[in-house]
Amino acid sequence: MYASPLQSITTDIDSLEQFHDLGWIQFKSDPSLLNWVNRALPRAREAVAAPENAEWLRCGGTWFVGVNLLPNDPQGRVDDSDPVCGEAVSLLEQNSRWRTY
Repeated sequence: MYASPLQSITTDIDSLEQFHDLGWIQFKSDPSLLNWVNRALPRAREAVAAPENAEWLRCGGTWFVGVNLLPNDPQGRVDDSDPVCGEAVSLLEQNSRWRTY
């Protein structure tokens, strides 16, 4: 069962202003998200290296555009990982129409 240890950041005006001004936010290291990355990274590397996916790579082979190549569920779980979570995900869920299910 997932329970976020993170406090609400909807009132973090500096973060929201940075996002609106620059279009990005630099978050502090987040153990929840780092745990998910460590679980998903091997699958991501497999997807990047697979010859059948080469046509989908963009920007010098650094990312896929509009292609769902990770074997994740609607909560972002990859294999037996926890759902994708953390401060960045919380910000998206609380301040946009983007939601995890």
